[in-house]
Formats: sequence, structure tokens, C-alpha cells
Amino acid sequence: MLSKISAAALLFMTLPLTLPALVLSRIIFGQALFFQKRIGFLCKPFTIVKIRSLPLRENPGLRTHNLGHSASAYSKILRLSKVDELVQLVNVLCGSMEIVGPRPGLEVDVELTSERLKRNCFAVKPGITGLSQVLGYSMNNPRNLARIDKVYVNNASWKLDALIIVATVFSLFGFRTIARGLIILS
Repeated sequence: MLSKISAAALLFMTLPLTLPALVLSRIIFGQALFFQKRIGFLCKPFTIVKIRSLPLRENPGLRTHNLGHSASAYSKILRLSKVDELVQLVNVLCGSMEIVGPRPGLEVDVELTSERLKRNCFAVKPGITGLSQVLGYSMNNPRNLARIDKVYVNNASWKLDALIIVATVFSLFGFRTIARGLIILS
């Protein structure tokens, strides 16, 4: 219940960022939102929502970190600032995600799903931000990502979630070293 209240408050507070991004994405890409199947709690698929930051493409199941595309300046700003992910607070309100948890993988990320299954990482809901993100792990290395996700699952608490949220804010403003230090020292 607390995460839904927090998500509603955050959704309202971030409207000055999300509304212009929604309008610009609609103008630039023809659609404001992007919907994609992801693997969530108990390894069940769900639909994640994001602000569209890339043009429509033939295969929406491709991993964006492996596309090798030349993104527009707008796309780069939207993705680096993580504004495109703020609407995932709707997923929190709907109950398919939490604010903090392992980032949900794509259905095509079979290796990541397998590694997470081995480590019982689907025992918690996926999150908008997570331990892996603030420590700098990416989906390019599924085994290492699943290992860090397991650390989160084993140690999940409101204190760790609060630290991850603070570390995420530091990361967004370019203080990744401070963000990692917060987590490592805790």
C-alpha cells in the first residue's frame, strides 16, 4: 500500500517532466507511450509502459542496449535522464512493479530469465530502479546481473530500498561513485 501511495505522489510530482516528454515523443515519434512485455513477479509476463524514446521499428522485442542505432539528441537526453521510465509508476499503481527491485527483463532474454530462476530472483516484484542499476551492472552480462539481483532479494528491506532510491538520485546527477559508495558502505 505504501508503494502505491508513494507511486501516486511521485507520478503527480513528476508531471512537469513527463508531460512535456509525452508531448514531444508524440510529435517526434508519432506515439507518446511504448508498451513491451517483460518478465515479472513469479516469472509471469506483464506489460511495462515507458515514454517512447525511439522511433517505431519492425521488431519491438529487440534489446535497446544492443541496437547500435544512432539516437537523436532528444532520445539520448530522455534515456540518460531516465524521464522515459517515470511513467512506470503506473505499473507500480497497477501492482505489477515496485519502485525498487530487480529491473524486469525482456521475454527474449532467455539467459537472464534462466539465471534469475536459478537464484529465485522472481520472488520479488521487479522495480523501476534497483541494486544492479546503482552498482552499474547491465543486462549485457545476465549471470552477474542475476547474482546482484539475488543479493537484493536476500537483503530486501525498507532501509535498502531507501538507500537505493537515494543512490539512484545521485546517479541521475552524475554522482555514480557516491551512489555506489552509499550502497557498499551500508
